[in-house]
Amino acid sequence: MARNRIKAKGRREGGIFVPFPVEVINHPNFINSSSKAKHLLLDIASQLRFKEGGTVNNGNLTASFSVMQKRGWNSRECLNFAIQELLYYGFIKLT
Repeated sequence: MARNRIKAKGRREGGIFVPFPVEVINHPNFINSSSKAKHLLLDIASQLRFKEGGTVNNGNLTASFSVMQKRGWNSRECLNFAIQELLYYGFIKLT
């Protein structure tokens, strides 16, 4: 008999996992933000890489058009609007 559910059901897939706290999803700023801003937040979060309890590339996340274009963003204006919205609501900081 398999020792755990993953082995028993074969449901685990390899790959990177992006943790997204429910507190963020339920926050009024997230609820009030546009779908483009939410999409961008997930695209930025997908760049995080974790290793042994911490992030490897924290601070090296980008929302540049050349990077986001590969993720389906076709308009610089739309991307810039989403960036400004995430900045306004405090989800990202520009450095």
